[in-house]
Amino acid sequence: MAPSEQCDVYNAHSITLDITAKTRRVEHFKFNLCDRVLVKEIQRPGVVDTLLVDGLGVQYWVSYWNDSKRERVLMFEWELELRNAQV
Repeated sequence: MAPSEQCDVYNAHSITLDITAKTRRVEHFKFNLCDRVLVKEIQRPGVVDTLLVDGLGVQYWVSYWNDSKRERVLMFEWELELRNAQV
């Protein structure tokens, strides 16, 4: 499967999590898997490759190139800016 086809499969706007047996919570993601984003602090383009919700809230694993090295970092929504919807 080509990378662009994989991105078509991943189109998640929200996820439902079981916090306890009695409580359900819906989290909404600003970015989707495979979205092109800008890492604001270093002004580098990157790609969202994982959506994560934990005790700190909604986060994104983002891959990008910096000084000839591929980096993969966990970032919050406010650290990113949407560049283009799909790779």
